[in-house]
Order: sequence, then structure tokens, then C-alpha cells
Amino acid sequence: MIACRGETTSKPTISRKIDLRVLTVDSDTDLSHSEFARKATPLKIIKDRSKCLRTNKCILDSYLMNDLSEEAIEDSAIFGLQSAGTTVIKQYSNKC
Repeated sequence: MIACRGETTSKPTISRKIDLRVLTVDSDTDLSHSEFARKATPLKIIKDRSKCLRTNKCILDSYLMNDLSEEAIEDSAIFGLQSAGTTVIKQYSNKC
């Protein structure tokens, strides 16, 4: 991991802020990147989707550079999540 302007970035995506990184147990390998936004403007959605695709492609490319069997390659998948909007959680009471 690399710190850039106070944000944590990953090796395959140096200088890009990632909202959610899924790592291996030893924190040495990225498994997935996801993006989250509070406001879902059309431009923000396109930018986040593009970033998610680019960074997850880097992860997949790095993974496929290892010496893997054809079966392992065919069974490989990288998942990314893109979410936008806010969530309001309401708490209800049974007291009358």
C-alpha cells in the first residue's frame, strides 16, 4: 500500500484513491476495488464506473501474470461494486 496525499492507494493503481479495497489476509494482494458516491450525478456515475473498471482490470492483469492453470484462469473472476446515494436509517420503538 502507498499513501498519497493522506489517502491509501494500491500498487496497481498508484495515485488513485479507492473507496473500498478487498485484500488478501496478508494485505499483499488486491482482490477488488469498489466506488461509492453520495450524489449520483451522471458525470460522477460515469467517472466512478470507468475508474472501477480500470482499477479492477489492473487487479485481474496482475493476477493473470502468475503461473496459473487453464482451469484456474477460466474460473477467475474479479468483482467490483459501484454505489451512489445516501441511506437513512430510522429506528423505531415499540413503546406506546
